[in-house]
Amino acid sequence: MSMITKKKQLLLHVYDEVSDEEALRGLTAEDDLRTEYETLSGMRVLLEQHRARHAPSAHSLERIQDAAAEQVRPAAARMRLVYQAVSIAAVLVIGLFIGIFLLAGGPAEEQAPVLASEPAPLEWDTGDDIRALHRRMTTIQGASELTWDAPPVPLESLPATNRTQGIIPANSY
Repeated sequence: MSMITKKKQLLLHVYDEVSDEEALRGLTAEDDLRTEYETLSGMRVLLEQHRARHAPSAHSLERIQDAAAEQVRPAAARMRLVYQAVSIAAVLVIGLFIGIFLLAGGPAEEQAPVLASEPAPLEWDTGDDIRALHRRMTTIQGASELTWDAPPVPLESLPATNRTQGIIPANSY
């Protein structure tokens, strides 16, 4: 048996985990192990005496637990404050990057310069339907005294030449 195994066996005998007297006599036959067994046994007796004399009261244990809980709470509050500060900083940085990206107009595109003397056509103003609608509105407006700010008028008051065929006035029923 190795020395470490013998010391483990001694500890088991000291704390009454093993009750084999012959094995204990065989272990304590060696001087080193006998001295260690006596030292460990004496220490166990001292610890048990000390434990019995100085057992803390329930009130003192509660006080210790309360003090420990008080020390944990400020740390949690500090961490919560740190997390809030970090999240605000992250939102600000992301907002700053988005703002810079939007102000820059997205990815850089080469555009031809537009002269102030040339009217730049709008993208939505290039279709034939929109041109026809615009001509129709100018025709209707030119044929009557109507303006965009005027109150609405019935269709019957519009000139008959500009009426679309197939529209029946509502009061004719």
